[in-house]
Amino acid sequence: VLICLYLLSIAFVQKNVLTLGGFLAAMLLITKMQDSINIITSNYVLYNERKSSLSHVDRILGLVEEKNTGKHEVFDSNISFHKLSFSFSNNKIYEDVDICFKKNTISTIMGESGSGKTTFVKILLGHLCNYKGYYFIGNRNSEAIEKAVIRDNIYCMQQEHTLFDRDLLYNITLGRTVDKEKMDRIIRMLKIDQLLDKHLQGWNTIVNKENTLSGGEIQKILIARILLSDANCLVFDEPTAALD
Repeated sequence: VLICLYLLSIAFVQKNVLTLGGFLAAMLLITKMQDSINIITSNYVLYNERKSSLSHVDRILGLVEEKNTGKHEVFDSNISFHKLSFSFSNNKIYEDVDICFKKNTISTIMGESGSGKTTFVKILLGHLCNYKGYYFIGNRNSEAIEKAVIRDNIYCMQQEHTLFDRDLLYNITLGRTVDKEKMDRIIRMLKIDQLLDKHLQGWNTIVNKENTLSGGEIQKILIARILLSDANCLVFDEPTAALD
């Protein structure tokens, strides 16, 4: 459009329809228009980039505030589901499922992609509540337990990882005070000490674009983070997906 305006102005000058002064004024006006159009275009691009984030913020602000009295409880019992049913967009994910996870044991949930493994984890953590059936922790119905208490006792390493623009130590401990002996044992087990040797600043290495970590290194950090937690139930959602 701007090129057409330039050419049109030149044509008007050649036909003596527009004076040289008028041409210069037209060029100045077109330049001002170009600046405004560039601002509008860049803002439109930014709006499209932020639109999805704004929709997430709007959804979060619309959530009902959870009850949280600050009460602390420690669970040391089985976790079970009775007649669990869940549907999404009229598609049945589960129907009348009975399952029990016994304490002090390791359980594995296997299934094809899209079979509902991650959905089950979200129900377990209290992120999804529109299911049918019963969810018990010990002999208590989960509906009678605060969601914050459930999440204190059930720690999950999900597929969507979160790393902070902080040092490696913070990304593992999340600023918590941890048992040094336990941490040293986990670091050796996951061979994170090799990662520290790779970066000159060791634990002070800032996790950012300049110090890019591989998928396997990120996975080790996330596994160390969950193993350092004090939760009684640890849930791993495809923990070895990026490991060799």
